[in-house]
Amino acid sequence: MIEYAYISLPEELGQAVRAARRDQGLSQVELARRSGCSQRFVSEFERGKPGAEVGKALRLINALGLTIQLSSARTAEQHRREVSEAIARIDSSLQSTPSHKRLIDYLGE
Repeated sequence: MIEYAYISLPEELGQAVRAARRDQGLSQVELARRSGCSQRFVSEFERGKPGAEVGKALRLINALGLTIQLSSARTAEQHRREVSEAIARIDSSLQSTPSHKRLIDYLGE
C-alpha cells in the first residue's frame, strides 16, 4: 500500500484511498456498498475531486479500515517563537497602558 507522510491535496487523499481499495481487492462498486456512498462518489473521490463531502469521505476511509491522523506542520520551537513574537507585538502596542503591560508580562512568563 502507498503511504503518504503528508497529505495536503484532495488528489493525494484520493490516491491513498484508491491504493487501499486495490490492496484489499475491492472494486469501486464494493467500496461504495460498504460505505453507503455511490460508485460515482468513490470514483470522483479517488480522482481528487475537491468538493467531496467530508462525511462521505470519512465513510470511505472507515470502510477501508483506515484512520486519519492530524498533526501540525510546525515544530514546537516554531510555535514558541510565534507566541513570543505575538506577545512582543502586543506588549509594544500597549506600552502606554501600565495595567495591560503587567498582564502581558504575566502571560509571557
